[in-house]
Amino acid sequence: QTCALPIYAVEKAPLQPFELISVEDRLRLPAEIEDAYPLTVEQQGIFFHIMQNPDAAVYHNVDNLRFQVPRFDLLTFQTAVDRVVARHPSLRTSFDLAIYSEPLQLVHRDVHLGVTFEDLRGSSEELQRNALKLYFEQQKGLKFDIAQPPLMRFHVQQLTDETIMLTQTEFHAIDDGWSMNATLVEIFKLYSALLKNPATPELSPVPQSVREYVAAEQMALASPVSRGFWEQKLKGYTSVALPDGGAKCAGSLDSSGVRISVGPKTCEQLRRLARAIAVPFKSVLLAAHVKALSVLSGQKDIVTCIISHGRPEAAGGEDVRGFFLTAIPFRQQVEACSWRELAQCVFRTELELLPHRRYPMAALRLPLREKPINTAFNFINFHVLNELNDSDVQLKGLGRTSNTNHFPMMVTFSLNQSYWAAQPDIEMSVMLHYDRSIFSAEFMDRAKCVFTEILESMAYE
Repeated sequence: QTCALPIYAVEKAPLQPFELISVEDRLRLPAEIEDAYPLTVEQQGIFFHIMQNPDAAVYHNVDNLRFQVPRFDLLTFQTAVDRVVARHPSLRTSFDLAIYSEPLQLVHRDVHLGVTFEDLRGSSEELQRNALKLYFEQQKGLKFDIAQPPLMRFHVQQLTDETIMLTQTEFHAIDDGWSMNATLVEIFKLYSALLKNPATPELSPVPQSVREYVAAEQMALASPVSRGFWEQKLKGYTSVALPDGGAKCAGSLDSSGVRISVGPKTCEQLRRLARAIAVPFKSVLLAAHVKALSVLSGQKDIVTCIISHGRPEAAGGEDVRGFFLTAIPFRQQVEACSWRELAQCVFRTELELLPHRRYPMAALRLPLREKPINTAFNFINFHVLNELNDSDVQLKGLGRTSNTNHFPMMVTFSLNQSYWAAQPDIEMSVMLHYDRSIFSAEFMDRAKCVFTEILESMAYE
């Protein structure tokens, strides 16, 4: 049994290009720009944190992904990339923060994302490992010029006739995790089709773009109902007081992480718990998250954030690429009760938030500045990767990955089973990302133990 979430549809019909900017700004745009719209509040926050940390690779994501392919042909792969870039406005987007009356994201008509290539076949495993590590480390420090698209890079290193390592580097403001994985699936499915038939037709256009999301957020910001909801929801809250012991270098974003590997048996037991009480699997994990924070802090009134998205609910909405992420404040009283009761309470709390999830947390700036929310919960299940299961291309695992966020502690529950393909005993990964300038390694080891014990207890109560 599954528990369907209610749908809160965007009320406006799809907008026309340039509809969200002033006439004066539109007249100043170069001819090569086919659309422009304001930044979302979350995107503005990305640039704020970048300016606060100019020497750090903030929101600069680098990922290694290993693929098995029938064969690799660079020209065919480049054709697939070209077609996908032409289809999605977000992959042709740049940013201007100063020239116009407000910061804008600009969609360029023609953008070429050139794929670079390195043939490592015939090299020893050690030389291959060194080459992979060298390129990855170089990409971590090679930032983008936000005014020059594309804000994404692809590099293919061929290891064997049928194995490649794809390194994707991106500026996070153009793409969220779902969009990134959906783009990779689209590219490799098209690549496979082009290998079989070079006359494979062009891709159909996407029905919407990020502009609809920008409009939906603007509508939420103008809603006194949503603002009143959040002011009441956060009234009198306190920050979660977690023990620390780092170096106290505020804003250093010196990130690290510890991982909990959850096996298939424990995952299935947690799913059984979700089915038994008719809540989504995510609600069980969120209940574990708030309970762990309560144990670690000694507090009953827990305020954390949920990483969610504001993607418009419309036909083809999952096919739209862009940055739709948003952080939603989540407040839960953690009383003495059973795991079932806690998970049900968590689910009811999240349902209450959903109609107001597009109201940006940053718009509640004053109370949040005085009492910052220092933790976040992130649940990811990129089931779009399953579309590769029946194709000639197979994702064989995630290699190195590098990304940052501005939460002192972010707990990510990941069901990306394809990422852990080389480790079949893992069904879910729980990453506790933390800022080493705030939290000590000793505290994070304790946090890892607490999360592990809670998940085990929930699974086998």
